Amino acid sequence: MRAAEQLMAPLESALLDIDSPRPRAIDTLMRALLYVARQLGRPVSEADVRRIAALPQGPLDVPAFLDAARRLGFDGHAVDLGHTSFQALPPPFTLIGAGGPASVVVSAKNGCAVVLDVVEGRVAEVAVEGLVRPGSQALVLRMPPPAAPLSSWHAPIWRAVRPAIAQLAAVSFVVNLLALASPLFLMLVVNRLAGRAPAEAMGLIALLSAGLLAAYAADFGLRLLRGWLAGRAAARLDLLMSTQVVRHLVRLPYGHFERN
Repeated sequence: MRAAEQLMAPLESALLDIDSPRPRAIDTLMRALLYVARQLGRPVSEADVRRIAALPQGPLDVPAFLDAARRLGFDGHAVDLGHTSFQALPPPFTLIGAGGPASVVVSAKNGCAVVLDVVEGRVAEVAVEGLVRPGSQALVLRMPPPAAPLSSWHAPIWRAVRPAIAQLAAVSFVVNLLALASPLFLMLVVNRLAGRAPAEAMGLIALLSAGLLAAYAADFGLRLLRGWLAGRAAARLDLLMSTQVVRHLVRLPYGHFERN
């Protein structure tokens, strides 16, 4: 009996380990990212960050942190504190040590820094010398600078379609000139050939008729060419305007879609 109890004890212990919930490791980098994003004016949740940045489940590392920050619309970069002055970094920024948890530096002044513990939610004032250790990094997030407004939004579109507009104008001018062929033909036949002998007039009329047919053929071909150029210019204009709209939407900050 005692031997059976000794055999069953490890099994019962293993079953208890399986059934009992294990505490989940706290992702301090994710908490730091959420805090800094909120301070910079873009409050988001962890689910939003993972959906927007297509992050897998599990704690963040530095590349995933910076990639998520860029997907949220921030300019993010890692700074080696061994080569950069602590006071030169704009707070708030995320501080990570070699293998240690991440924290957020809220402010730094006169050799002291106000540090937020993202696990306990406590704020403490610590000397800068105690924070800078070998391998320490600062993950700095900043709002991107506003893009310079364009003097004219249609200027790049006009530059792209201007050659096609010039070709259309040239072809239309020639077509309008060829449209004068019929009135000129009638004027010559009536005014110049009416008083001549039929034998002399027939040869000139045949020559003028051949010229008129050639003008009609050229007019027909140029009208087809003008239609093709107009369709091509319209398709190019539609593509350029659609591209500008999509590019503008992609460059909008994430907070714009939250407000609208």
